[in-house]
Amino acid sequence: MPGAIPLSKAEEGSVFRMLSVKTDVRTSNKLWASGLVPSSTIEVVSNSRAGLIIKVEGSRMGINTDLAHVIIVEPLLGYETSLFQQQGQ
Repeated sequence: MPGAIPLSKAEEGSVFRMLSVKTDVRTSNKLWASGLVPSSTIEVVSNSRAGLIIKVEGSRMGINTDLAHVIIVEPLLGYETSLFQQQGQ
């Protein structure tokens, strides 16, 4: 998976495609129930030591850094995020 990184390493304003989750079945099922499924589009709204705020298919959610570390994503290059559009950049 060239270019694949843990979501915890993502920069604010970046957009990614979710590839996989490296965790137990119970946690994976909870993520999938909240819309975080393989191939979903994830926009990083903010990323701090406390955790991330992400936008998944139009819905915002917060996740802690430990959980973000087991979510493997790949960047969507050339994708203009709604965050940049909102800021007028």
